[in-house]
Amino acid sequence: MKLVSTRGQAPAATLSEALRNGAAPDGGLYMPDVLPSADFSSVDPQVPLAEFAARLLQPFFAGDALEAELPAICAEAFDFPVPLVSPHPGEPRLHALELFHGPTGAFKDFGARFLMGCFDRLGVDQPLAARRKGDPQFVPSSFSPRVACHRSRSGS
Repeated sequence: MKLVSTRGQAPAATLSEALRNGAAPDGGLYMPDVLPSADFSSVDPQVPLAEFAARLLQPFFAGDALEAELPAICAEAFDFPVPLVSPHPGEPRLHALELFHGPTGAFKDFGARFLMGCFDRLGVDQPLAARRKGDPQFVPSSFSPRVACHRSRSGS
């Protein structure tokens, strides 16, 4: 899969290149040049979150250097219980994830831990920064992505 800039003035990038770059060189955001088709009939909502995520994300990782690592990235990132709830009694097949069950109780646990797993495998070892919504203090951190994930799990 190739990713292109929303501004259309940057060269196409692989998923790994887009992750390393952050924003596209022209200041745009990366998006797939073509959205992959998905057959959701084969996705079982009862499987563990890590397995579900790997299956759902696989088309976006197809052909990328991280493709073979996707199941392991998901297993490391989503190694905590996440309840699947039915938000509407009249719709028993409708389910939602409660995103406040991660190690820090914030929805960002899902994306940040996943991204750190990707960075770790890409060899990206750059200072990271963390900030909670409403917190005026910006706290830079310079630990590696793998340590960030482990610190997040252990609380140290």
